[in-house]
Amino acid sequence: MRNLIKQIRAYLNMSQTEFAEQLNVTFQTVNRWENGRAVPNKLAQSKMFDLCKEKHVPVYDMTLKRIAEESEAIQLDAGRVLLYHGSKSGIEGPIEPKSRKQCDFGKGFYMGTAPSQALALICDCDKSKFYIVSVSVDDLAQIEVPADIDWAMLVAYHRGKMEKISGAPFYNKYCDMTLNKDLIIGSIANDRMFFVIDNFFVGNVTDMALINSLSALQLGKQYVTVS
Repeated sequence: MRNLIKQIRAYLNMSQTEFAEQLNVTFQTVNRWENGRAVPNKLAQSKMFDLCKEKHVPVYDMTLKRIAEESEAIQLDAGRVLLYHGSKSGIEGPIEPKSRKQCDFGKGFYMGTAPSQALALICDCDKSKFYIVSVSVDDLAQIEVPADIDWAMLVAYHRGKMEKISGAPFYNKYCDMTLNKDLIIGSIANDRMFFVIDNFFVGNVTDMALINSLSALQLGKQYVTVS
């Protein structure tokens, strides 16, 4: 946050005093923000957002650039991948697979290859934290599911769309697909994709239309640790 505030102020070519006047706070307050001794409260953040909007400050691009710079500075050992995670309230204690059950691949710890997707999940949360995560994948039992019909049905299974056929061979196929895996890798879906999947199940969309829709996904991959 403190680096972003400095970037915003520099983009506006304002001194700390001038920036403080724009936000109706004191010079000392802005100084504490930029030194990391305090963070803006919700009212100050709202005023800062309005100021950036009025002055056309590219805050989103600044944030992505900062993340890219941080990521490039990280040296990865062989067998490790760099991923991104957004937490609405910050991680406390050990990392563990404790998301809600009805996510794309079930209960797990979700990380993605695209920082923008993780940011989008937490941008409206006051206590949110953004993490750059280095993960060793060599010794994990894993499965990577391409964006095809099996991927869509696996997501549908984990989101409770198949309960009416529980126990049927088709249901069991996706129930067993990720059994005994530590890590599941697959494309990230969005709300529009879930709309298409829902329409497939009620017969409004054919399997070929569903597959064609899947090919348009460009949100990156998600890595989900489930053990």
